[in-house]
Amino acid sequence: LTGLAPFYFEPLRGNQLRNMTLEVLKKAGYRQGIYYNSPKQYENIYRDIIAGTEGDFVRAPGTKFDDYGPRERILVDRYISDIKNYKGGPRFDYYLMNVTHFNYYYPWEFKKYTPDYTMNFTIISGPQDKFRKDRVELKNRYMNSVLYSDHLINEILKTLESTGRLKNTIVVISGDHGEELWEHGSFGHTWGLNNIQIQPAAMIYYPGIKNSSIKYKYTSHQDFFPTVFDLIGIGTDWREFTTGKSLIDYDPDLDYAVSSLGILCSFKRNGYAVMGDGYKILFRNNMDLNASPYAIYDDYDQPVENIDTYRAVRLLMKAAHSKRLKQ
Repeated sequence: LTGLAPFYFEPLRGNQLRNMTLEVLKKAGYRQGIYYNSPKQYENIYRDIIAGTEGDFVRAPGTKFDDYGPRERILVDRYISDIKNYKGGPRFDYYLMNVTHFNYYYPWEFKKYTPDYTMNFTIISGPQDKFRKDRVELKNRYMNSVLYSDHLINEILKTLESTGRLKNTIVVISGDHGEELWEHGSFGHTWGLNNIQIQPAAMIYYPGIKNSSIKYKYTSHQDFFPTVFDLIGIGTDWREFTTGKSLIDYDPDLDYAVSSLGILCSFKRNGYAVMGDGYKILFRNNMDLNASPYAIYDDYDQPVENIDTYRAVRLLMKAAHSKRLKQ
């Protein structure tokens, strides 16, 4: 929601800076609707990133973790109703779906993958060795929640199509992270920079898109808003307040992406990865880039033995450049 590289996330929140992407959208006349199936205070994302620009904030009633499934149904129904009844001008909607976050939520009719794990358990990301024996059941529970999420998203897309709105709507669907089930020795997310954790599903649709429209191999969340701004013809230069790239304007020098371990309010982490040109380089942000890299992998998370130094240095310089806004 910021169009900025992950380096900016903590400074943006800690210094109460304004989120320019949403401000620009608002000034361009886009009414903003926020549909939020997560605690409003979670990681202060609403307070520091969203608040102040939305036209409508909608959250289904309830606070208990075990009612995320029913609340998602309520919230989707509300959103579909709002789409059908909306008579105003251009709008930007952000829907935060939460059923695929552990404990993984879904109604009984979406229990396709079995045996699945009971919903009555407490787990957080990390090694979680005591749950390893239940890996198959936990994965099935996760897959059922994904199936439920797909079903709800499909209902939203069908509504956009049946109301004729899909022909002039840009749709972005993305996870905020992947989910590891001990493939690399850990459970969940924010504990590793392997592909399973940092390559979530991401899709973009816009009227007139073709299979060959987007040529980039390496993309990230920060690229969504520059792409949207190009597509809708925002008059201001988005390079002045975002660090992403427009996916409809291919530049081989920008075919790379930066990811982070995940940033939580309770503690700060300093692990990053830059990916491009067949390499993934893990580095620390608070160190000189010459001393900072601590691992180099290929695109498939395999260690690189014979490193092309020039290629690696060039990629690290791109990571440094990704911190900069247009001067």
